[in-house]
Amino acid sequence: MPKFGGFQVTVGKKHDIKGGAAKDLMKLGTGGNRLFFLLPPLYYNDFTKKEPQSIKQFTILVPYPEEI
Repeated sequence: MPKFGGFQVTVGKKHDIKGGAAKDLMKLGTGGNRLFFLLPPLYYNDFTKKEPQSIKQFTILVPYPEEI
């Protein structure tokens, strides 16, 4: 999202930042150097920052869906 950052959905234990991500995030303009990881509850508490650490990294907890 321009001037906001990018999102990466993570469904496994490994959540590396893909090569070229820093360059792509720079294209989003001021405030775009942020990557938001969307994580299920199983991996949320064990999240660790990955390289490159120059990218601001955040987590968003995505709860498991419930049937209604």
